[in-house]
Amino acid sequence: MAVLVHHFNHEEQVVCHLAAKTVSTNVVYHLHKCGAVSPIWQQKCVEAFNSSVSGPELDSCLWSLTDVLKQLLKEAHQEILQRLLAAFDSSLCTLCSNFLPEQRKEAAQGLVGFTQGRPRGTTFCLFLDLLEALTASTLMCDTGLKSQRLTYLHSSALLTTVSCSPEYFVKKRVLLLLKRAVLQKAGEDWALGDVLSTGLRYQHLSSNSNMLAQTVLTTVADNWLQSLQVESASFFGGTRRLRAGEGQKADCVMLRAVSLLLLKSMDSYLRAMSLLCTLNSTTLCQDIFIKSPFIYYFSICVARYITGLINLKCELN
Repeated sequence: MAVLVHHFNHEEQVVCHLAAKTVSTNVVYHLHKCGAVSPIWQQKCVEAFNSSVSGPELDSCLWSLTDVLKQLLKEAHQEILQRLLAAFDSSLCTLCSNFLPEQRKEAAQGLVGFTQGRPRGTTFCLFLDLLEALTASTLMCDTGLKSQRLTYLHSSALLTTVSCSPEYFVKKRVLLLLKRAVLQKAGEDWALGDVLSTGLRYQHLSSNSNMLAQTVLTTVADNWLQSLQVESASFFGGTRRLRAGEGQKADCVMLRAVSLLLLKSMDSYLRAMSLLCTLNSTTLCQDIFIKSPFIYYFSICVARYITGLINLKCELN
């Protein structure tokens, strides 16, 4: 194990990936057999996460931990999953704080530098894959650990990434993560069958969704949509040359992700307000709705949506 972990920092990318893949398989086997996390692998990953220095070693640690989490989620091993998350909780929180600063100015400045360029952008996408696996774990078991809620806690910084990152594939990956988080469908691309959807729905899931919804709506109220750029359709993270007379088509994946993120956020917010009204007086309820800036924006969106349906119906007739 020590030799394999040492190759995490190998200069050849293929060697790093093969070492990470072999280590993750060995770690899962060791967890099933002994119920304990490999100390050598854990120490290497914790050191890499705490330092958060972009490079082959951090990439290998991110990939290996994500792969271990995915395998445990597919097999629905809740007890082992809880033990693994507890071992990395503190270092994961440190890693996320380094990648996604809470202050908007710091986040904007740091993200432009960190996500710029293909190597660093790849590291950030590996980090996003890990965030999705952690978010998916909330659908399987409730550990009460902060690391499971990092996507929700740092949602404001993630939205800032969409606005500030110079790399389009990074923006797209972040939006897809936020869309799956708000829809509670994290991990749907790699989970086997309905393993995640059959998990118990814990009480904190609604609070997480409400937190994310309020962050999205607050950011949208600050003209976040105006800073969002949707380019032409991309293929495997790149672009293609247009033929003569062929017009550019917008990236529908991005458009769908933004639409679902906004609509589900408004839905969650209105459900929360409706529940609040049932628990409080009518006067307080009216005061909340009148003073809320989100209701005005929601009414505009609904009006445009209805207008679009009417226009579509007229065209069909």
